[in-house]
Amino acid sequence: MNLLTSLNKYGVIIKIKMIRNIPNDKSKALRYLLLRHLSKAKNSTSSEIFKEVTNSLKIEKKENHFQIIWVRNGKSFNKEYDQNQFHFFTQGDKVNDNYKIDYRKNDNNAKTFVKEAFNINNIKYANDKKLFFSLNPIVLFSYFLYTILFFIIEKNSFLIGSIIIFFLFICEFWYIWGKFFIPPLLLGFIMIDLPYTGLIGLIVFSILLLFETNKKLLLHCFLFSIVNSLVVIFYIVFYKEGPFINYCFFLLLIITASIFIMNWIIGSHFRTFPLIFPFLSIGMYFDMNFSLVTTCIICSLISVLINHKGNQWFRNSLKKIKTIRKYSTN
Repeated sequence: MNLLTSLNKYGVIIKIKMIRNIPNDKSKALRYLLLRHLSKAKNSTSSEIFKEVTNSLKIEKKENHFQIIWVRNGKSFNKEYDQNQFHFFTQGDKVNDNYKIDYRKNDNNAKTFVKEAFNINNIKYANDKKLFFSLNPIVLFSYFLYTILFFIIEKNSFLIGSIIIFFLFICEFWYIWGKFFIPPLLLGFIMIDLPYTGLIGLIVFSILLLFETNKKLLLHCFLFSIVNSLVVIFYIVFYKEGPFINYCFFLLLIITASIFIMNWIIGSHFRTFPLIFPFLSIGMYFDMNFSLVTTCIICSLISVLINHKGNQWFRNSLKKIKTIRKYSTN
């Protein structure tokens, strides 16, 4: 989120504005879905028709249905879909527990539209890129870097911890269900006698779940997180002393909060663990492993830089590739 501060005679007013324009209108979500399927099927028709259809595509939300309008060969077409044929979550949704997104139904209806929009019987979808290769290589490299740094500093004593941190970073790329792996992975810190580290991670994870729009996912993950937290608390009560605290704790709290805000501002909040990661240093502090605290803070600062600069580089590279492909096809 982007925090804009303006002063007036009554004091300081803090305005919060989303840095990314998340659509509240489900017609925009539908247009994105249809454009994605049209783009994947661009090899099924001529480049002229593809450009004409995609450039003219409009979605109008009526009372109980969506009206889709497009142009093909200079002729205008329109089609109506009931709103229950497409399900989307958008910012600010408040729905009951029975409401869920049927991704297969969305995709099947979108494929049916593609056939009608292009006036074809069979769709030739371009081969999807594998998930691993569609990731930002710089960000992916940073996850290996954090693992190596933790292993080098702590040697063999933190081998398991290094592996846990690596999988915590990459598990959310298995969208949406990757979040389910975060609680048991955080629970794994008790294996290396860092229960407070796991507990702090679980607490922050539970808080961040409150911002999850998928209510069903929120409920399952939250209950899973609570169960894992109870296991960690049981371990602490019977096998661990109380947390270590002195004046340095407050300095550490300020540093971790600052890193959290920076990650949120640059858009890392679309994945949960980059926000949790700096707070693990507080748990490591409670566990009295100060070399781990230092390493965690250093890696957290590196992650802010890589998430910001790395994502900028990746987006610019993709734009250049698309431009080159555009001119090469023409």
